Amino acid sequence: MLAMFLTMNLAAQKPGNAPKTKEQKAAEREARFVGIQHLLEDQAFVLEADFLGNGFDRRPVVASLNFILVDSSASVVQTGNNFGIGYNGVGGLTVEGRISKYNIVRDKKRKFFTVNWNMSSAIGFYTISMHVSASGRATATLTGNTSGRLVYDGWLIPADESRTFTGSKL
Repeated sequence: MLAMFLTMNLAAQKPGNAPKTKEQKAAEREARFVGIQHLLEDQAFVLEADFLGNGFDRRPVVASLNFILVDSSASVVQTGNNFGIGYNGVGGLTVEGRISKYNIVRDKKRKFFTVNWNMSSAIGFYTISMHVSASGRATATLTGNTSGRLVYDGWLIPADESRTFTGSKL
């Protein structure tokens, strides 16, 4: 036990492990904020959900099957699981549609974004409101033709780096 403590203490004293200054942390946060801003402005990102919910509770899900994709003027919303067949072949539903009224609101002080867009698809019209922090953590709320809502909670990733699997679209 003492040897482990001494090893950790020595590792912390190495020059490469020096604690970051306040200025370094602020510069890193600003760089992440600018990177997220570029993703949102380019409309080429995926929110890979770790959790899905309805606003009252949330359940852990497989991120590669539960996502919201934005690619230029098109959007794909998918739910899925490893246990069922579903309408899309991956235990859920996949809907593709056209984006309209895409709007980004930036909070420079808190390093936070709110993005809203509408998606029209073959099965209905949806409104998506997404909140994104500078760390890339995002929460999106999808509302549609009915009174229910679906909340995606996960990470915002560049579309070309995403490892999602898209099922059959409706």
